[in-house]
Amino acid sequence: MSTPPADADPAATYPLDRAALVAVVVDAVRDRPDVLAAWEGGSAAWGRADRWSDADVQLLAADDEPATIDAIFEAVERALASGGGGITHRFHVPEPAWHGHAQRFYRVAAAGPFVMLDLVVVRPGVPERFLAPEQHGHARVLFDRGAPGAPHTAPPPFDTTAHRARMRRAYDDAVARFDLFQPLVVKDIARGRLIDAVSFFHGLTLRPLVTLLGLRHRPLRFDFGNRYLHADLPPADAARLADLFCVRDLTDLADKHNAACRWFHALARELDVEGMSFEVREGRVAEGIDFVLPVVETGD
Repeated sequence: MSTPPADADPAATYPLDRAALVAVVVDAVRDRPDVLAAWEGGSAAWGRADRWSDADVQLLAADDEPATIDAIFEAVERALASGGGGITHRFHVPEPAWHGHAQRFYRVAAAGPFVMLDLVVVRPGVPERFLAPEQHGHARVLFDRGAPGAPHTAPPPFDTTAHRARMRRAYDDAVARFDLFQPLVVKDIARGRLIDAVSFFHGLTLRPLVTLLGLRHRPLRFDFGNRYLHADLPPADAARLADLFCVRDLTDLADKHNAACRWFHALARELDVEGMSFEVREGRVAEGIDFVLPVVETGD
């Protein structure tokens, strides 16, 4: 499949949009006693979903039994085969998955190639459900059979102390590794090995730089890697970082490596993980969804 032009909108040529795809999933499981709740995460939880966005759907199973998990997936797949126009691609994440749940990705004919279903069947015995709004936005609850006052989709308390400790470990790790490994980039520039040098530059220079930028500008989601940087960084920093990712040749790489190193060292001197204070304020985004926006005070 060729890459579409930047101004193309191929999603418009397919009859099933993201909301309709989500509805197919919900209709397939809403009346099943082995599904206790359903919600959307991802861009929908941040109010940023557009017609290019994938459908990130979580279904809470009634128990952790493999037969229950399989039955839920089978019910959804039957619905996708009919209401979705047929499943054209499927990927079953090998288990145990890193998050402890069961996850499959689907592409269906009626939605086309640009709207994928990322479906997670959540095991109730696994504590992490990615419902903390500070990190994952406010889940868009599709249904919840929890008792009044005790919904299954209730946001968990946010442990600021534990999160700060993770931030400290990330900062210490990035700083300890950075200067040690930069000669690997320089050596392959000197050897004329552009592929090797760019690979090291992305992994050993830009990755820790992104970590420090995350700590500085989105401390509650510092570990999201390259995801959402266009929205989370100040526009000038986002443009500056994007330029570093685009390397023309070895000469350009040498210049950008030097610039990235200077930026990293400036951030490393500036950041004070222990001095950061976290507050939250309520905001409003598209479709009337509430979200939590971090307010970070660094003392500088």
